[in-house]
This record gives sequence, structure tokens and C-alpha cells, in this order.
Amino acid sequence: MPGGVNSPVRAFNPYPFFTLNAEGSKLYDVNNYKSAQLCDKDKFGTYQIDLLNNNVFIPPSQFETCFLSTSHSDEDIQSTIEAMDLALNEIS
Repeated sequence: MPGGVNSPVRAFNPYPFFTLNAEGSKLYDVNNYKSAQLCDKDKFGTYQIDLLNNNVFIPPSQFETCFLSTSHSDEDIQSTIEAMDLALNEIS
């Protein structure tokens, strides 16, 4: 990917889910107000609710990030991956 993977969401399909514009491996990221206005806020809302229903809390804004810490167990990480996979499939 151009510029490398600098955001965890870009490491999973579909990547990144908050961007409407992509062409092959070239991504058009959200980096200003105009591009932010093109994002699908309803889709993010559905994604967030699906995660909450599976006991995964993410920030309430699609422009914030999630953090991993040493307090997360392998089981926490695996259940989060599974919940995110389900939620992404729901909105795709």
C-alpha cells in the first residue's frame, strides 16, 4: 500500500471502511473537511452499534482511533477481531 500501513484499520479488508474513494491499492484518505463530508456516517453508526452489541467499545467518532494495551488478553484481541469482522461484513 502506498506509504505503508500506518493505521490498524488499513490492515483488514475492506480497508479503510471510512473511505469512499479507492482505486486498486491507491487509497484516498480522509484528511480534510471536504473529504470527511464524503464519509458514510450511517454506516459507521451501524458498525459501532454492532461492535457494542458484541461487547467491543470504540470511540464514538469515525475519525478517532482505537488503542491496544498490555492489559488486553489474547482472548480479548481475538474476540475483538471476530466482532469487527462480523460488523464489517454487516455493513459491506
